[in-house]
Amino acid sequence: MDIKKCLSKIRSELTITNYNLNEAIYYEIKEFFLYCTDSPWLFDTLAQRSSEYGIKEFFINVDQTGNPISINKNIIKDYEEIVKEHRQFGLWFTEQIDAQNNPALLVARWLSHLVGIRHRCSHVFIDHPNMKDYTIIQIRSFNKFESPGCFDIPVGGHVVGLDSDEETIRKELKEELNVGLNDFEGFNRIGAYSYANSSENNLVNNVEFRTVFSGKLKTDSLPKIKFLDKEVSAIGIFAIPELLTMISK
Repeated sequence: MDIKKCLSKIRSELTITNYNLNEAIYYEIKEFFLYCTDSPWLFDTLAQRSSEYGIKEFFINVDQTGNPISINKNIIKDYEEIVKEHRQFGLWFTEQIDAQNNPALLVARWLSHLVGIRHRCSHVFIDHPNMKDYTIIQIRSFNKFESPGCFDIPVGGHVVGLDSDEETIRKELKEELNVGLNDFEGFNRIGAYSYANSSENNLVNNVEFRTVFSGKLKTDSLPKIKFLDKEVSAIGIFAIPELLTMISK
């Protein structure tokens, strides 16, 4: 089995389903996993293709409006049987119980990014406390898996497991900038959209549903900013018209 051809096939099928994990794609991934167990060196090859392989962080698959995709109970049962025999399958999928006490199948971060399974993200735009029409931009760490060293929105992150957007925002604000929701004025949700992007080398096929928030940082909260998790290298303050001009170019 050729890894590149297998991944390409899964990606093509996901495009047809609009990046939704269905029964056919699950079994395609399962078949690929079982083939890897017969040729364990393939796991090393996967790790070379995805630096995120082995990270125990899992996402719920959602549709283009952000609603979780319903997973057939037969798939849940099949996963439970496979993972008993092959513990490493727990690095590909995991099971979690939702608020309605129903089992949900979550997809590993590395697998979501490698083949293009849509998952949730939360982003925050932060306006400067004293300078009207100025906003804060993040410069990403050069250690980041995707777009290292590039400009980015000041705070953003994946919604892990079955967390809410608010839980994610609270966590990301603290981890990335050392601030909380009480450090803002007029913090609110401003929109949401679906996003898809593939890297030139085809090692990343990122498909996200992004919920976007905005707030004005309080004056006495600006000095609190620290880069705690090493995901941010610096922040810049931009006049919004100038930033829009830069983006357009």
